[in-house]
Amino acid sequence: MRIRAAQLNVRVGDLAGNFERILHVWDHAERDGVDVLLLPELVTTGYPPMDMLDHPWFAHEIERVHEALREASSTKSCALVFGSITLRPSERPGKPLYNSAYWVYQGKEVARVHKQLLPTYDVFDEARYFEPGPASEPIEWRGRRFGVLICEDLFENENPWPASDYACSPVENLKGKEIEFVLIPSASPFTLQKRARRVTIVQRVTQRLECPLAFANQVGGNTELIFDGGSLVVNDRGESLEEAAPFQEGWADGVFPALKLVDQTSEFSAKDAPSPNTPSLTPPTQPSPWQEQALQAITLGIKDYIQKSDLKPSICFGLSGGIDSALIAVLAAHAVAPEDVMAIGMPTRYSSDGSLTDSKQLAERLGIGWKTCSIEQMRDLTGSSIETMIEEPLAEIAQENIQSRLRGLTLMALSNHSGALLLATSNKSEMAVGYSTLYGDMAGSLAPIGDLYKTQ
Repeated sequence: MRIRAAQLNVRVGDLAGNFERILHVWDHAERDGVDVLLLPELVTTGYPPMDMLDHPWFAHEIERVHEALREASSTKSCALVFGSITLRPSERPGKPLYNSAYWVYQGKEVARVHKQLLPTYDVFDEARYFEPGPASEPIEWRGRRFGVLICEDLFENENPWPASDYACSPVENLKGKEIEFVLIPSASPFTLQKRARRVTIVQRVTQRLECPLAFANQVGGNTELIFDGGSLVVNDRGESLEEAAPFQEGWADGVFPALKLVDQTSEFSAKDAPSPNTPSLTPPTQPSPWQEQALQAITLGIKDYIQKSDLKPSICFGLSGGIDSALIAVLAAHAVAPEDVMAIGMPTRYSSDGSLTDSKQLAERLGIGWKTCSIEQMRDLTGSSIETMIEEPLAEIAQENIQSRLRGLTLMALSNHSGALLLATSNKSEMAVGYSTLYGDMAGSLAPIGDLYKTQ
């Protein structure tokens, strides 16, 4: 039996587009002889769907997607396990929806499992929309007994408080029920420490249940969240046998009773899977240095912000010669074509010659555009006009912030004129202590390094 854990980059709310992506990867799985294709949590809606879930029409449209997927399964020999929502009967007390996993095969719904643990901390707010599901039972299919846990059901009390106060353990509930394989549809956002924690938790769960596990995680940027994928299959000793490449669409296959895996590229190119008789195993993927992970995550976030917002693939920002704007220049050149990036220098009498020459040199090395716009005249005129109005000299802090705000005004005007996405250059250290100017250096649609400290 071949089981595939696939990670997809879906768009929140794009039901038709997400449906097509599911069919695309499902067709590949069918051609590759996969028996069970596991997809991420809420793959039909994208994660997090947030207040779209409050609209009844949205839930009913998703039910049409479910029916279309069930019908599509009638022509396939590959079963599909995917994350979506379930509309609860209106007469029942509680929230109107479940966060669910569906199993469809040859025109029928084999099983439906509801998420039991609803994270409501940090970036999560699932208890606002969903009702906790009942304890899940084993799913029997082709003579095998499967367990299905949805994201937090796997992590359960491993997360910090308040997640550590869950009253039940979905993993413990499956223990002793002769589960032969566990499937985990997930939407687990990226952090610099997440991969190591995720692998550790997966290892503990497989050891507790004494069976292999497949974990399919969402990939891509949605709202302020970035998902790294990292879908994997482990054996019954918790050993990671293969992990899909992070920050791109892909998959890993497990063949049973012996596990053999294959990783696919983001383009889902046709690549032959290993024969079930092949004895060799692929070694686990080694994690990249945190700096490379951060680069990949932020680059993906910028790309998806542009693409999923249907924006023009071009970027502008202010380049001062400092380290923050220099890092933004590198990230921008990674996210879109360098020729579609415009860096702007905005000098005044206080700007050093070195800041301009350093900025120009960096732009040339990266192959991005470089222009200058002196704001000295605007600064003098703004200051003198306000002083005439108030009939006294401007306070020092007001004078200092005029310069920054004029830069924000200049950059926003350029963004409005060209349609380019304006990136803010503030970092987390500056935001934490208030070392920034409202409507000045904080101007921008996206702050790519807003979650990085200055020391990082």
